[in-house]
Amino acid sequence: MAWFKRYPSAIRWSVNQSFVRKLFLLVAIITGTEFCGGITKAQEAPVLSSIQPPFAQEPNQNSIPEEPIPLLSSPVTPAASSQIQPAQYLVDPATDYQSASFDPFDPLIDSDIGQNYSMMAYQSLASHYDDLATGPKQYADYAPEGFYPLDYQEAPGASLYTRLSPAPAISPDDFDRLVIRGPVPGSFMVPGTPTSIRLSGFVRMGANYDFQPVGTPDLFVTRTIPVPQTPGQNVNYSARPTRISLDTWTPTTHNDWVVHTFVQFDFLSGNPPAVGSSSNPRLRFAFVDYGYFRIGQDTTVFMDASVFPRTADFQGPNGIVNSRQGLGRITLPVSENVFVAAALEQPFSDITTNGLGTNVQDVPDFTTHLRYQRDLWHLQSAAIVRSIGYRPTGEEVDRRAGWGVNLTGSLLPWAILKGENPLRDTDPQPITRSRVLLQFAVGSGIGRYIQDTSGIGLDGAVTANGGFETLGIRSMTASYEHWWAERWMTNLTYSNVQVDSSNAMPGSSFAGSDYVATSLWYVPVRNASIGIEYLWGRRENQNGESGTANRIQTVFQYNF
Repeated sequence: MAWFKRYPSAIRWSVNQSFVRKLFLLVAIITGTEFCGGITKAQEAPVLSSIQPPFAQEPNQNSIPEEPIPLLSSPVTPAASSQIQPAQYLVDPATDYQSASFDPFDPLIDSDIGQNYSMMAYQSLASHYDDLATGPKQYADYAPEGFYPLDYQEAPGASLYTRLSPAPAISPDDFDRLVIRGPVPGSFMVPGTPTSIRLSGFVRMGANYDFQPVGTPDLFVTRTIPVPQTPGQNVNYSARPTRISLDTWTPTTHNDWVVHTFVQFDFLSGNPPAVGSSSNPRLRFAFVDYGYFRIGQDTTVFMDASVFPRTADFQGPNGIVNSRQGLGRITLPVSENVFVAAALEQPFSDITTNGLGTNVQDVPDFTTHLRYQRDLWHLQSAAIVRSIGYRPTGEEVDRRAGWGVNLTGSLLPWAILKGENPLRDTDPQPITRSRVLLQFAVGSGIGRYIQDTSGIGLDGAVTANGGFETLGIRSMTASYEHWWAERWMTNLTYSNVQVDSSNAMPGSSFAGSDYVATSLWYVPVRNASIGIEYLWGRRENQNGESGTANRIQTVFQYNF
């Protein structure tokens, strides 16, 4: 235990923000049983009245200070209920965690328990957060330094980024029986292990009124607008976008890398609300991060999820690049703010065969992007190269090359003009949180990667002589989010997609669409969002015919 002597004397950090810890302690108080092993008395320690962990903002001088909440080191039995013992913190949380000079991988630590404890304690070091590969934020999750990003297709009640701060360091006696805060807000460490877990998601309920028919009752998919349009109105209620997510983080001794796993489900694969109330879970994400690498189902590297606007319509813009699929990805830092990523991804030749043959996909799609990330703006340039195959009945495979470029970016214009930083300022003006989001994509044979053209055979088409050709496509999305006040936001989004004409396509085939959304959001409390939105869409066919639709969409969402 020579490594233990390196710590200063034990003191108590009287902060407890973990709901799970409170729940476990409540059960222990009621049942009087021991939690995760026997009861070990901890030494009394001074109480810290003020705590400022790394990356924390300076307190607002006008704010009312919160009283610290005592942290228990052991469960309470009837006999010991009158003498509640504190946890032993080995490092003053108000100081730099590196001051402990703690070596988490001391060769004297040979037991499994010792190694698990050392890896848990490693997460309390500020240096653990300096390198993305060794901290809880992965290279593939772009965010300003010191922050963790929010998932896309979210509502404004949830912050785009959450601050990171080191987990508290506790004594070995408390390690195997206490539930403590993990390195990412909302996470907790499993007692006796270095693994942190976070369960998150949201409940989302939408209601909409259609002035004209749309083929999707609870999502505004412009390609499903009938052409020609027919009379008809409809009302729909749906909670299918409700989402559940599970993260885990486990530090390792290999390069100090952290193993991060992420699984997420929603319920959009079930019956539409007009058919019944039951919905089936749909797998959105399932991947593992390890250092520079990510393997599993994730958004394509050709996509920039951070420019997805916050619309009340869960489907979102028709022209945005949006695809989740199996891939193997590597993300490398070129400098502090520049990253390059590349991946081999699931192929699929989404072509219209007209029954004359079958599509062939036997070569992975190659995607890559270069990203420049700052607090108030970012730019990303992505590219894709594909092999699209078609086998005429009884003949050899015919192949065509597909390619695409996707340029994206975002900025906070009012923050730049005013010289403020709403991410790091203690009391930012609401208008400085306003954002501009832009995307432009162009290519040939990339129809399945764009929202409105995915899955309808627009990568390519079979020609009259039995061959096939890829189809050119262009799409753009522009969105502006304006914060009028601390709790009120307006969003205005326009999106468009156009597919090149081809003699191989029948006149009723999709040629293009437009999408307009304007919404008003109210955030009554943190994590709660109430929105109302007007939607207008237009679909055009290859023969020039078109149809339009109008919808009023309302939504309530609560993040947990």
